[in-house]
Amino acid sequence: MKTRAFPNCCTADIVYDLGGTPLSGEYIEDRPEEEIKKYLEDKIRHVKGYKCIVIMTNSQQTIANRILRELKFKASSWMKKTTHPESKIRLWWKEPIDKKKVNND
Repeated sequence: MKTRAFPNCCTADIVYDLGGTPLSGEYIEDRPEEEIKKYLEDKIRHVKGYKCIVIMTNSQQTIANRILRELKFKASSWMKKTTHPESKIRLWWKEPIDKKKVNND
């Protein structure tokens, strides 16, 4: 699993390569549930100030999707894809824990 800064946005990080399908990044096999959960919990705990965590999964990443739901990430609706119609994609995000620091601009 990897994290990188959201392009042109200093208040969001993108987490990717959660595994589970050939379309999920470099790691194709299912990652162990505890590994995904620990990685995401660590990211949530160590998010600096007002950063948001953003993740995109596809419908075949059942373990990652379940864990994101359990960790109370918010999610978009499932969206169809034209390139790989056998699965759908969903955007997930976790808002900052300390909302007092968030500027509403």
